[in-house]
Amino acid sequence: MSRWRSGIPVYTQDDIMSEAELLDFAMKIVNEYEIMKNDLELIAANNNIDAVPNFVVKKDNELCFFIVKAAIAPNMPTLDDLQKEQYKYHAAKFNAKCYFAPVGFGSTDVERFDARLALRGDDYYTNYIGLKEL
Repeated sequence: MSRWRSGIPVYTQDDIMSEAELLDFAMKIVNEYEIMKNDLELIAANNNIDAVPNFVVKKDNELCFFIVKAAIAPNMPTLDDLQKEQYKYHAAKFNAKCYFAPVGFGSTDVERFDARLALRGDDYYTNYIGLKEL
């Protein structure tokens, strides 16, 4: 349950979720919907904003890299062609498959959703459509 009343409240910069917090939130979604539900073997996880990959897992003895990105709705994270090629090249060095996991978040409050405001302690809708193989 959100600690915020409806509408756009009085808030400070310290109330806004950071990029690191959004990534951590997105990684929790990917962990729940991909790793835990599919009984994947988690080898490593890294929630550093600049880390690639964010998850290293094994599926049927095959190494897989998951790159997780987060965005505030209505935006969804994307990768440009150069990023895709860099990530695929990095994965190939380890004989791993490479996957992109975009996650979007939006406040359940209409005004905060429309304002693209991500406050700590708010309630969120999540938009996660699954892994995309690169």
